[in-house]
Amino acid sequence: GRLGILVPMLVVRELHRTGRRLPFDLEVVGFAEEEGQRFPATFLASSALVGRFDPAWLDQTDAAGITLRDAMQAAGLPGTMEAISALRRDPARYLGLVEVHIEQGPVLDSLDLPLGIVTSINGSRRYTGEIVGLASHAGTTPMGQRRDAAAGVAELILFCEQRAAAVPDVVATVGMLEVPSGSINVIPGRCRF
Repeated sequence: GRLGILVPMLVVRELHRTGRRLPFDLEVVGFAEEEGQRFPATFLASSALVGRFDPAWLDQTDAAGITLRDAMQAAGLPGTMEAISALRRDPARYLGLVEVHIEQGPVLDSLDLPLGIVTSINGSRRYTGEIVGLASHAGTTPMGQRRDAAAGVAELILFCEQRAAAVPDVVATVGMLEVPSGSINVIPGRCRF
């Protein structure tokens, strides 16, 4: 985010302003699309830096059908594996990585702490699924004869929440729900999540 870019830039500016020289090089890097908000893959930029960028990711599409390659080119980047491979860093040349990041949860605030040091982060697994039921009229189909896909997904979400809550430091989220051709008077026949 912005804080992660601005803080290191300010550090570099302050080092330059005071004439302080470090016994090592300092590199400021800004990552984009690390959490997979637009495209299905995660850690795109950091994967490029460590030489693990999957060429198939360039052909992934966003919700509007735009490929990652096209989005990169629209932003003025080459969008080629040759250019992405050139971003790879040699780990032997680095002492480490420091990332400044806002806390995206409530933990520090609940402990009344202004700052924290992250010692680990949750791994990420992403799945997409679809429950298929039977679309029928909402006003005339008796409850005992319904096959409501959205109700099935609701039960699955509750199960995920309960399982995650039972294990310390585990989280589970269903962050996307879609009822294709949804209508107020139709029992959902499909629900994607």
